[in-house]
Amino acid sequence: MKNKVTNFIVIIFMFIIGAGISVVLTDLLASGGLYPSGSDTMYHVFRGDILYKSLFRDGNVPIYSRLMYNGVEPFRYQPPLSPMAFALCELAAGGNVFAAYLYYVECVFCLGLITWTMVGILKKRPVLGLILGVLWFFLPNNMHTLFVEGELSRTLAYAFLPLIFYFLYQFLDNGYYLHILGLCLSILLMLLTNYEFAKMTTVSLLVFLVIYRLFWKKRRRIAKIIASIVTAFLICGFFLVPYYKGEVAAEGEEYAAGFFQNILITLNPILRMTRSPEVIYFGLSLFIIAILGALASNRKAAPGFITAILIVVLTAASAYSVISIVPGSELLLMLRFLSIALAFVLVGVLYWEKLRKWVLVLFVIIICADCVPSFYWIIGHQNNAAPQVRYIEESDDALITEAKELCVQRIALFDLSSMGAEGAFLISDFIGENMSVFGSGWQYSVTNGNTKRLNSAMSDEYFAYMFDRCIELGADTIIIQKDQATYGERTLVKLDKAAEVLGYDIIDENENYMLYHLNVDGTFGTKAKYDAIGIGYSAYSLSLAFPNIKETGDYYIDHYSYEYLKQFKTIYLSGFMYEDRNRAEDMVETLSKNGVRIVILADGMPEDRETRSKTFLGVTCNVVQFENGYPILYTKDFGEMDCDLFPRGYSKWVTYYLNGLHNVGGTISDNNVELAFFGTGLNENLCYIGLNIPFYYYLTQDINAEKLMQWVMGMDPGVLPQREIYPIAISYGNNEIVIDSEADYLNTGLSYHDCFRSDQEIFTDNNLLIVRKGHTQIKITPPYFIEGILVTVAGLLLLVLLLWYVRRSDLRDKGLISKKEKKAEEKDPEKEKEEKEYFYPELQKVKEEEKKEETKEEIKQNSKPVETETSAKKFDKDFDIPMKSGDDFDIPFGNR
Repeated sequence: MKNKVTNFIVIIFMFIIGAGISVVLTDLLASGGLYPSGSDTMYHVFRGDILYKSLFRDGNVPIYSRLMYNGVEPFRYQPPLSPMAFALCELAAGGNVFAAYLYYVECVFCLGLITWTMVGILKKRPVLGLILGVLWFFLPNNMHTLFVEGELSRTLAYAFLPLIFYFLYQFLDNGYYLHILGLCLSILLMLLTNYEFAKMTTVSLLVFLVIYRLFWKKRRRIAKIIASIVTAFLICGFFLVPYYKGEVAAEGEEYAAGFFQNILITLNPILRMTRSPEVIYFGLSLFIIAILGALASNRKAAPGFITAILIVVLTAASAYSVISIVPGSELLLMLRFLSIALAFVLVGVLYWEKLRKWVLVLFVIIICADCVPSFYWIIGHQNNAAPQVRYIEESDDALITEAKELCVQRIALFDLSSMGAEGAFLISDFIGENMSVFGSGWQYSVTNGNTKRLNSAMSDEYFAYMFDRCIELGADTIIIQKDQATYGERTLVKLDKAAEVLGYDIIDENENYMLYHLNVDGTFGTKAKYDAIGIGYSAYSLSLAFPNIKETGDYYIDHYSYEYLKQFKTIYLSGFMYEDRNRAEDMVETLSKNGVRIVILADGMPEDRETRSKTFLGVTCNVVQFENGYPILYTKDFGEMDCDLFPRGYSKWVTYYLNGLHNVGGTISDNNVELAFFGTGLNENLCYIGLNIPFYYYLTQDINAEKLMQWVMGMDPGVLPQREIYPIAISYGNNEIVIDSEADYLNTGLSYHDCFRSDQEIFTDNNLLIVRKGHTQIKITPPYFIEGILVTVAGLLLLVLLLWYVRRSDLRDKGLISKKEKKAEEKDPEKEKEEKEYFYPELQKVKEEEKKEETKEEIKQNSKPVETETSAKKFDKDFDIPMKSGDDFDIPFGNR
């Protein structure tokens, strides 16, 4: 009774504290002048806003949005729960996205408060659960995620961590089937909130289970937990199947390397006060608590503390060299694991049952003190600056307002994401909607390769390529941030010349930005004729210097027909692949004999599956390494060449030389041995080049390397393709696109998606949509819907089987179902009756009362006259133990 009263009081206080802190939090954020802060905040706001407009204004579920990256699927590669929550907040705010943001922050705080309080009540430590629920939102790393990184969906996912860990601990402790159900559903909620973070949580759980296994011998329960995690992923199949069937850009090693830092920074409470967004602080107080817990807590809590310590240690920059060699290391963005470590620490404190109260109070005090310096992101400047006013000023300063007035079709903003997601939001969803070549969430766009090449062209000064491909992507208006000019005024002059050649006029300019506009009448599409084609994952780098090389998305040479390839003068193969080597070699040899120049980069030659060697048409590649620069290059046509040093970051140059050339065009001397690095093969049109010179030329624009590439490619750098502009009419309906084209095989400038369905012929070329002449109607349908639903159904069936198995295992472990009776239990109705009585206390109570009465009657009938009253009383005192249904007790003999 006392526990029920305490729980009721705690729940009342939870509502009072939640309401009070929410009001204060909203007031501080609104008057602080910083909200909505965070580099990615406005991307999540954008997703929530388009969902709100589609559901509550247009009455349909949005599958496609035309506003960013030439068209995206905003809910295919990121789960829908967070934007749904934001859309509801926006509905409550009357369509005001900035007020909706404040409501969303309140929801994040309240949800974390509720889940931690629930866990505390279930663990019979309600007051501690309430305190941890309040602290959870204000922990430095959690506030950094929300207010600095702007990861709205991840902060919402944080609220499910206490539930996941509670059900995990409880199932490991008692094996009850409802706890495995709770674990599965909690992971499912996290999957539908932030899939990437759910994967990180899964990795952390597996690490925890390995450590837990060292303390407790519970292999079967650990296996059941792993099965429940797999089941949760399968139930989420309706989302995961389209996710993995799509073309999501891989976040490679360079991206992952940015999520490690010096551990002294991670644990330094002073550096966090610099307010630098790069500094991510775990919390020195919590790390000390984790160490104390690992050393002094009980066996139940210690594995969580140890897991937290291990996660923090693995965020160190020195750990990256080890983690980078692990398969799938690109997923181990360790700094994003810190909130998982925080949850392990707090749950460990909750399960540290013998912790003295004064120590617990001390822990809470030092955690509160550790949180205070991070309150800057909430308090801000307290200048009452409205976000609308701030965004209008930013839009004017960046010439976005003027660009939106000029724009006919699409805007390209070259700022290398210096404005974060705000730049994309200002173009696409603030005071009017305009389509954009760029956006936020590049890895979830079909045209991520196209936009990455545009950014590379800007930073490496390949301006002819940049403006030409902007036309291909349908950008009639371009904004360029001057800070992106590598060499200042000299770069800006080159930029103006390239823009003039491609037909872009400079419209306006201020201290920080330049605005260009292409004079076109209405929306347009393009057709282009290229002299060369590049096939392979690394062929794009040469197309920046030689924009007359057509980029491709299919890297298999034998997927192309001979008739298609013979229209080009040159074919550049770099990072190409094949399904059948003989077929690929026959087609390449035939093309070269018929006058098509084939250029094969040794570094990008595929490895033969049988011989494990890099060989193609009789020419073999072998590894060679240089330090700081090439040796002297000896060539037949150009004499000796002394190239510049390798650029910074490329001092160790691992590359390939060539064996088997019929006509050697150039050699190097390595340890007094001549090694060929370029020449021809079976005929003069079949050219090979090694030492990764094309990539070196792309990086340095070295004059000597340019001469070699000009000879090898048979064309001059900087020459543009023949591109023509045609008018096109495009209209957008509810998950529908209607196109009317006056030209055949016209590039629409729209990104191509596999969710497009049309009765007319449509194609994809360089990730863009190609249509035939005339009228084209495209329906946008959920991709891989049936396949996803089937996987979800399979997951639900597996969940039912798993719960049935866990329930029977629990009964068997407690001795309620013997192993010998396992086969007969389905045929024996009495066994089913006993099982029901075990799970239903009402039935069991009646049974026990009946048995108790029968026992008393037997005692009266069988009592012997020689028994004295004293012995009878002793008998009652020793053995007649009063019990109620549901009481837990240990049997001091037999099977437990």
